[in-house]
Amino acid sequence: MTKVIYFSILALLNIGLGLTIPVAMANNMQQADSQSVRFERKVLERKANGSVVVQDFYESGNKKTDPFTIKNTTQLNKPSGLYNLMANSIDGHLLSWYENGQKEYDITFTDGKPDGQWLGWYSNGKPQIEAEYSQGKLTALKSWYINGQLKQQADLKAGKGTITTYSTTGKKILEESFKEGVLDGITTQWDEQGNQLAEKNYKNGLLDGLSRTWYSNGQQKLMQTLVNNKVDGVVKRWYENGQLKSQAIFKKGIAEGQWSSWYDNGNRKTLGLMSNNQRQGQWSYWYDNDQKQAEGKLVAGKATGIWQFWYKTGIKKAEGNMINGVKQGSWTEWSITGKEVQSGSYLNDQRQGLWIEKSSDGQVIRKIDFEQAKKG
Repeated sequence: MTKVIYFSILALLNIGLGLTIPVAMANNMQQADSQSVRFERKVLERKANGSVVVQDFYESGNKKTDPFTIKNTTQLNKPSGLYNLMANSIDGHLLSWYENGQKEYDITFTDGKPDGQWLGWYSNGKPQIEAEYSQGKLTALKSWYINGQLKQQADLKAGKGTITTYSTTGKKILEESFKEGVLDGITTQWDEQGNQLAEKNYKNGLLDGLSRTWYSNGQQKLMQTLVNNKVDGVVKRWYENGQLKSQAIFKKGIAEGQWSSWYDNGNRKTLGLMSNNQRQGQWSYWYDNDQKQAEGKLVAGKATGIWQFWYKTGIKKAEGNMINGVKQGSWTEWSITGKEVQSGSYLNDQRQGLWIEKSSDGQVIRKIDFEQAKKG
């Protein structure tokens, strides 16, 4: 019996996700016509060997594909992963069409793996991608923007080599090294003016080794080392003017040790310790004019113990006790001129008991009993 199933065209574009390099092709093939379009799949024939011949149609009735064969039918009736071509093990030729009748792509699978020449077009008929596969591995790739400008070019042998990406104006903006079908080696990125923006090292598809980025003016922006995709060692960041922005230490992707940051004028902003990705121990904060702003202890990222705060002028603003990030116990506050203006106690960030307010000359001007206020 013929079975009709509906799904989104966006799922179709994840061609070859079982291989890393074909993702580049999948990304190219969805640039110009990525709007969501619903269509249906009809089962035309069930063969004795268990494979199924299907054909896809737009809701308008226009064909989306010519008939093609699926070897693995275990997911045929499941919405999740229904149109994952690799999971379905497409076998043989697959020809797809835009709703306006233009060819979308012309591709071939052998035992579920990309094989031979793969071609793709934009909906206006202009070429979008041309690739060559051998036993599931990408060996050559060319893709174009809709204006005809070369977008990507690859020269690979058994999945090893480089893929170069160009801007719409023809400038080289990305060069990636691959091995066995995954990123391996140096990846370099530039802007259209030729300024280097990034250099990263990959190993077996994961970031591994020194990784750096730059501003377009040539000033270094970030320097860090990664091991198996996890930050490990000292991480430094800079402002565009060259001033150091922050410095931290990571171990296997987790922040550990001293953490420092600065303003773009060179004055210190923060200084403290990190443990297991959380602020721990004594932490200090400054204003951009080098005056201290706050200081106290943190436990698992939450303020605990006596904390002090200052105005930007250097005059003390407040002092009191914190527990688990909330005000608890005695607190005193001062005016911008340094005069004590009020004092009292907190319970779970709420004022409690007797609070005293003073005038600028130190005279008591008001007493508020929050316990009495609650009662009556």
